[in-house]
Amino acid sequence: LGGLKGVAADLLYLKADQLWQEKKWKEMIPYYRAITVLQPYYIDYWSIAGFHIAWNLSFAAKTPAEKESYIKQGVDFLKEGLNYNPDAYKLYFDLAFTYDHKLKDYGQAVEWYRKAINFPHLVYVERLIAHCLRKNGDLPAAYQEWQKLKDLYLDDEYHQDIVKRNLKSVEEEMIKSGQKPE
Repeated sequence: LGGLKGVAADLLYLKADQLWQEKKWKEMIPYYRAITVLQPYYIDYWSIAGFHIAWNLSFAAKTPAEKESYIKQGVDFLKEGLNYNPDAYKLYFDLAFTYDHKLKDYGQAVEWYRKAINFPHLVYVERLIAHCLRKNGDLPAAYQEWQKLKDLYLDDEYHQDIVKRNLKSVEEEMIKSGQKPE
């Protein structure tokens, strides 16, 4: 297709979006597959497709097994996008967010959030790491992470307030469980 790959991908995207609007979500997958073959370096196509598969299709799934399958497909789609776009912050973040909120796999979420913060990112992403460590039950690691966060964004009062409140909360939780904050 030469120079027409972008145009072809855009037309396929319009069809995929139409299928989304019509709630024919399963039918979108082959379109996104074709779109990303045509435009593998366009990050938004990977991100949108990964979201639709892991979130929307899994939401509409009829069985737990079907739901799990769609989430896995969405994760795999995002990882494939990273093979073409290893410097794409958005794909790292999308993976982390999916592991965090969809799969409740906080260990994997931490891993992907840590990769995401190697790129320009929003202030709150480091805090998500600390939250995931806490949700994973690793209070000492969460405490250490919140301690590190005190030294970031020193001029951001909002960030500092969040850090202070969470540090205190994790510390109290640790004391209740017989652990000593260090």
